[in-house]
Amino acid sequence: MECNLEVGQKVVYVNDKAVIPYQTGPEELVLGRIYTIRKVFMFKDYCGFNSVCVLVDEIRRPDRDEDGNPIDIPFYAWRFKPVKTTKTDISVFTQILDSIKKPDLIDA
Repeated sequence: MECNLEVGQKVVYVNDKAVIPYQTGPEELVLGRIYTIRKVFMFKDYCGFNSVCVLVDEIRRPDRDEDGNPIDIPFYAWRFKPVKTTKTDISVFTQILDSIKKPDLIDA
């Protein structure tokens, strides 16, 4: 799977499908909500597969691995899409403002 996510990037949660039938997606995440990527890495999931996963700034899921070491349980990266950002060109509005005749100030 191609991973186009990076630390600090804003992403939207778009996939709440269960990985295992009859199970829900991660309860902590809200479909359509925007999150900030804290870490992107390979993680061995509960089935033993290495998967691209992420941690987000807004949610902490502390747990322990099979050796008892503290971990923050990640989310699968495929559950997220980058937020599209577009720069708004406001030059047309600044041109309109510049073309408006400014009134002369009168000393009182």
